[in-house]
Amino acid sequence: MPFRSKLYRYFFLTTTLLLTLLFFSSLLLFIAELAKRQNDLQGSSMVTAVQLLPASLKAPDVVGKAAGQSTQREATQQTLAGVESNQNLANRLHRPELSLLIEGPAQATLNQPAVFTSSVISSTGEQRNTVYPIQYRWMLDQTPSSLFYVANEITSTATVTWRAAGLRVLGLSADTSMGEVTRSVTVAVSAISPLLTSNQPMTFSYTSFTGREGITIQVPAQPMSRPIQLAYLPLSGLSSHVELGYLGQPFQLTGQSEGTTIERFDWERPIALTIRYDDKDMHGRDEEQLTLRRWNGTDWIESVESCSPPSAYVRFPDSNQLEVSICEFGQYALFGVAARLYVPLLLLD
Repeated sequence: MPFRSKLYRYFFLTTTLLLTLLFFSSLLLFIAELAKRQNDLQGSSMVTAVQLLPASLKAPDVVGKAAGQSTQREATQQTLAGVESNQNLANRLHRPELSLLIEGPAQATLNQPAVFTSSVISSTGEQRNTVYPIQYRWMLDQTPSSLFYVANEITSTATVTWRAAGLRVLGLSADTSMGEVTRSVTVAVSAISPLLTSNQPMTFSYTSFTGREGITIQVPAQPMSRPIQLAYLPLSGLSSHVELGYLGQPFQLTGQSEGTTIERFDWERPIALTIRYDDKDMHGRDEEQLTLRRWNGTDWIESVESCSPPSAYVRFPDSNQLEVSICEFGQYALFGVAARLYVPLLLLD
C-alpha cells in the first residue's frame, strides 16, 4: 500500500505540472495574438489619419519630409503598402483621373510678388482630399534646378517674384498617394514704367537678364487726358516672315490706367524708342538697314508709318542701337536684310 500510494501521488503531481505548463503556453499565445491584432488596428488607423489630416494638424512625419527628415515618412509609406483602410483601397480600385488646379494671375509685374494657389482635383473638378498626403513642388520655367518651394499640405499656396520680364512658365507637380500629377501655367510678366502724368516727361529703361539686350522709352511732356503707365513685355514665338528678314527681339508695348489696358495712343507727340541688340542676333544682316516693324494682325508693317508724318530711323551700328519714334501701341520686332558682298567679275579672253 505505501508503494502504490507514492505512485499515485507521483502521477498526480506530474499531471498537474503538465496541465499547468499547457495553460500558461496557451495564455502566452493568446496574449501574442492580441498584441498582433492591436498593432494591425493601429496601423490601419494611422493610414486613415495621415490621409485625412487637415493641413493645420499635420503629423510630424508629413511635415518632416520638407525639412529632409524622411525616416517617419518612410515608415508611414511601409504601413501604406502593407495595411490600407477600406476607403483607400476603394479609391485605388476605382481611381479617378487626377489633375492640378492652379489659381492665380495670368499677368504679373516685374519684381512684384504674385500669389498662386493649387489643389488636386478629379476629372469632374472636385477637390480630392482622400489622396493625402500630397507633396507639392513649385518650379520656375519647369526646370528642376529652379525648384523654389516644397510643401506637404492639402492646398498649397506659393508666392512668386520674377526678376526677368517675359512669358514665364510656372510649373507644379504633386506627389499623391495615387501617383504624381503635373501642370504648368504661362504668366505674362511685364516691366511697368513710372506713372506718366500730364505735361511731365518720362524715361523708362529695361535690360534683359543677359544684359546684352534692352530698350529705353522716352515720352515727351505733353497734355494727357489721364495718368497712365507703360507696360513692356518681351515676347516669343510671334509670326515671322523670312522674306522680310525677321531677326527677333519681339516685344509688346501697351498702356495701363487704373487697371485697364490701353491699346491706342491718346496723346499727340510720339514715343521715342532706343533698342539695344546683340551682334550674335544679326545673323549676317546689315546693321545699317535694321528696321522695327509692328504686327497689325496679318503682316509686319514699318513702325515709322504709325506716325503722321512718318518718323525716321537713326542707327548706331558701333554701339548696337536703333532709335525710332512710334505712335501706336502693339507688338514689335527687329528686321534686317542680308548684307551683300560684291566680288569683281573678271573676263578672260
